[in-house]
Amino acid sequence: TYSGVMFGLYHGCGFKRDTYMQKLVVGGSVGAFSVALVNPLDVVKVRMQSGEFGYRHVGHGLSEVVTKEGFSGCTAGIIPAMQRAFAVNAAELGTYEQAKQMLSPYFSALPPVCLHFTASLCASAVSVAASNPLDVAKTRLMGSKSGTRSLLTVLASTYRNEGIMALYKGSFPNWMRKGPHCTIQFVLYEQLKPVYHSVANYFQAEPEVLYA
Repeated sequence: TYSGVMFGLYHGCGFKRDTYMQKLVVGGSVGAFSVALVNPLDVVKVRMQSGEFGYRHVGHGLSEVVTKEGFSGCTAGIIPAMQRAFAVNAAELGTYEQAKQMLSPYFSALPPVCLHFTASLCASAVSVAASNPLDVAKTRLMGSKSGTRSLLTVLASTYRNEGIMALYKGSFPNWMRKGPHCTIQFVLYEQLKPVYHSVANYFQAEPEVLYA
């Protein structure tokens, strides 16, 4: 659901993506918006995994959250989630499209999947560079007993006390996970993109064409 919304918005929002910076901003924005849309489902998923709330299924969980906690229950943890989603999706979507554009002349004689594979590896590396500090801060935030509730505060404190490398602890295992994820995601997306365009063109056709 999240990835489908994200890819659909990124290519269908109509915002300019001519420069790398524009690609990063659009990618980050649609990522943050998409994760905000599915946050209620994420809240229910986390609670079902904990086994402490007795939700029978997702629908029951959503009903319980809305009934007992109102709108605020659906938005639990939404700000950190949006912050991370902006960084991750700016890096992944923006870098993938930029890398594909820049590397395209060098892969003209090779099958397109080679270009998609290489661009996705570039995207995964930049994604880890952007998201790993946030993951470190989130982990420390969740394990903290000091009452700190700001990712930025934890980031600044970690950098000040331990240096920049502390923010990249676990970055290699993170990339080993992120690399295959990005590769499968983008290569599969490129294979499905012609189907998406065919469906989109079909529904944008004139009524007399649709019913001819």
